Amino acid sequence: MKRNKKRIIAAVAVIVALAAGGAAYTAAIDTTALPNGTTAGYAAITVNGATLTDANYTLTSDGTGINEVNLTFSDDLTGDNLSLAFNGGSLAPCTHGAETTGVVPASDVSSGTTTITCDVTETTTTATALNIAVTNN
Repeated sequence: MKRNKKRIIAAVAVIVALAAGGAAYTAAIDTTALPNGTTAGYAAITVNGATLTDANYTLTSDGTGINEVNLTFSDDLTGDNLSLAFNGGSLAPCTHGAETTGVVPASDVSSGTTTITCDVTETTTTATALNIAVTNN
């Protein structure tokens, strides 16, 4: 009887821990609704010339457009040219603020990892593919 009681107590403790963990996890999810027909991802990202480890984007206030693409590479891309395009369009230099040539500045590199933001204008409903090219300068 004592053995069964210990098992029951252990099982209840596990269930409580799982429930608490699940509640903490779901509380961290951003529940801001996007407009109907809004795409919150891409069908494909193709990268040539570097190793992309993260890609995310900044949406317009109404969620219907993409203003920025934020990229992280596991490579030091200082001085390399970075270009991108949505949906098979012509590649264009990554620009952001005063950076207008697509050349990755040393200020975007830390400990061998490059994190860069590119200004874009794209609607979320049509953004299904993102092509990125990195070439040595």
